[in-house]
Amino acid sequence: MIQPFQQFMNRRAEPRYDCKSTGTLLLLPSGTEVPCEIVNQSASGAQVLVKDMPHAPGDLWLLDVPGQMVKFGAPAWTQPHRMGLRFTFAHKLDPNGERPHRVPIGVWKAWRRLAGLDLPPPQEDVFFLD
Repeated sequence: MIQPFQQFMNRRAEPRYDCKSTGTLLLLPSGTEVPCEIVNQSASGAQVLVKDMPHAPGDLWLLDVPGQMVKFGAPAWTQPHRMGLRFTFAHKLDPNGERPHRVPIGVWKAWRRLAGLDLPPPQEDVFFLD
């Protein structure tokens, strides 16, 4: 149970839980993928660790492959290798389902590729001898 003074100290609308999960920040429209570690998260925000982050990210999507979630948001605060995110949209993805209408095709494809669902076909080693 979270005590009222602890929630006030964190200044969060809802409590976050520690998850120590890997994720990827997808920056659109450039398509830049930034690997990150999700330190803690809630339905409306997360704290992530990143090595390098571009200065003008554009649209920012957090791809949480183990949690099967994609979340759209913006930075709430930043430090050199740490960032707080505030989400305005989150959607749980079904690996066997279709792309949800509110999830952009670029986000859907990146999530499926990172989850290992869309593997390229194997290359055939064929030699033609005349």
